[in-house]
Amino acid sequence: MKLTNYFVFILAITAVLYMVDAMRWHYEPLALNGIAMEPVIHLVNSSNYFGEEEQERSLRELEAAVRKTMILKEEISHKKSLELLDVSIPSILQLLNQPHTITSDELNDSCTKMLVALTYMQIHSATVSLENEQYYDMKESIGNAMYILKRALLIADGMERGHEVHIYSQMAHLFENEVDAEESKQMLNLILDELQYLEISELQGIQVADAESRQSSQAIN
Repeated sequence: MKLTNYFVFILAITAVLYMVDAMRWHYEPLALNGIAMEPVIHLVNSSNYFGEEEQERSLRELEAAVRKTMILKEEISHKKSLELLDVSIPSILQLLNQPHTITSDELNDSCTKMLVALTYMQIHSATVSLENEQYYDMKESIGNAMYILKRALLIADGMERGHEVHIYSQMAHLFENEVDAEESKQMLNLILDELQYLEISELQGIQVADAESRQSSQAIN
């Protein structure tokens, strides 16, 4: 009888641990999952290799960034994060389909665009952590977002990126200071709005540039 009770006790403890782990996994912000940062590494590597005139390695890293982003999308349920990632992918696919005509500016613009979308995803994770009163996780998500946006600014070196610098300073304020929950919520939502605006503006800029490029090609022909 005692042996039976022992096994029942072990099964009960195992079930409780399983439920706790399942709940932790469900509520854990995506920012804490390593897969969320993998596209960032590949995008930065792609830009660096292209700058070093190692185009083949650059393209391999760009392809890897797209693959990792597609895997990442399977883990995301937030609609707006998915939409912004979907917006950023076509310009990279276009580069991969025309590898011999890629310029440094085109590559860096496309990489920056995807990095902005990944930054948005991290900030959304921060809002989820804040709602669940997981303040350490919120800070970690903001730190990840700062890291990604800083990489975008470095890739865009020499280009006018005042808006990104402003967003970065807002993130730094939240990361470095103890801000109350209500103000944090307001600032995070504002940052999300600004990142979304930035992503849409960049998409429109790329579309205009593509249209002008097509018009120039038609005029030459």
